[in-house]
Amino acid sequence: MGDASGLPRPSLRFTLPYEISRTVMNWSEFFDMGGYALYVWASYGLMAIILVLNLILPMRRRTEVTERIRRLRAQSEKKV
Repeated sequence: MGDASGLPRPSLRFTLPYEISRTVMNWSEFFDMGGYALYVWASYGLMAIILVLNLILPMRRRTEVTERIRRLRAQSEKKV
């Protein structure tokens, strides 16, 4: 209903269009991705692998470098 000015009050209720609200998707359709499942899931998998490697490889490299520095310092102390 309207207020004292006679203008209708905006509705806070959100309704979906008929086509969307009547569409029901099951899990197999979701994982099928409309026929693009191989591309989509391969992309997600590759992204996950890259993110994990992006975390692990620098940590391994840091460990290797600090170990090498430790060995070089130990060698230089023996020579002096």
